[in-house]
Amino acid sequence: ARLYLLVGEAEKALAGLETFSWEPDEALAAEALRLAGNAHQILGDTYQALDEYSQAIAQLSRTMSQITQLHWQIGQMHFRHSELAQADRELLAARMQVALFEATLAMMRGHFTEAEPLYETARALAAQLGDDKSLAQTYYQWTTLLGRQNEIEAAEAAAYKAMALFEKLGDRVMVEGTRADIAGWYLNVRQFEKTIGPGEEALRFFEGIKYDRRISSLCNNLAEAYCELGQTARARELAGRVLQMEHPRALPNAFYTLGRVNHLEGTLETAEHSFQEGIRIAIQNEDRFLQAHLYRAHGDLKVDLGQLAAARECYERSLTLFIQMNIQDEIAETERRLATLPD
Repeated sequence: ARLYLLVGEAEKALAGLETFSWEPDEALAAEALRLAGNAHQILGDTYQALDEYSQAIAQLSRTMSQITQLHWQIGQMHFRHSELAQADRELLAARMQVALFEATLAMMRGHFTEAEPLYETARALAAQLGDDKSLAQTYYQWTTLLGRQNEIEAAEAAAYKAMALFEKLGDRVMVEGTRADIAGWYLNVRQFEKTIGPGEEALRFFEGIKYDRRISSLCNNLAEAYCELGQTARARELAGRVLQMEHPRALPNAFYTLGRVNHLEGTLETAEHSFQEGIRIAIQNEDRFLQAHLYRAHGDLKVDLGQLAAARECYERSLTLFIQMNIQDEIAETERRLATLPD
């Protein structure tokens, strides 16, 4: 099952797990449940995945109790020092995972300054552990933060390190996931032609394994790139696919692109509705990054509608968010647009 998941064959992984049986107290049960959860996540079965992850945690809790008892017995037999060394390693691993989780949560909320030292801590701990899998994951998450701050050179360097580690581990899903992220960073710095190649390549892979979350993300990025290149029909098609998939975190970006497409095509009322819906869902998601871009695009629309006071309000909200996230390029661009409005 693990090998099938590494190449994205979620259905085959589940089929193999269905033939596997275990006793409730066996430690192997937790790993089987974790793999089943990963497979259901790829297939978009979110609630089933969460249920299996919860069962895995419960199983690990029981196993941890048994391990604690065994360590105590071993300690009584004078192997305390070797067990303490292993305990130190497990503590490092736990600290690494906590730092990585906290950093990712901070990044998703747009608290980039808070996330940066947490990622550095996680990466340093993973390197200290000498664990390729953990190190690859920390590099991968680190690239996402750098990419969102438009630090593209640093993001690419970290991405190639992550991809090399994932390739070494035989994890094709994460190799292509990192490729998809590279396309997203090019999009963020408005290099739209460079977005298309890696984006379409990654999309073909994830369509082949039916990984809906990745498909929706790639469709969003490609839709925006095609929109900016003037290929509005392809942009509308891809954004429409995202709306049909109904992944909450992907919806604001799809509404952003549809708003831009409708604005370019002159259907301004429809564009206004798209921006308003995108902003509403981005606020629910606590996604300040997309809120900022949606407010600025809405401001552009308000300018063309002749509603300059409303445009100023949108730009100011966008600017406040970009300042909070410390994204200097976007701060400068939003200030430039504000400066074009009459006092």
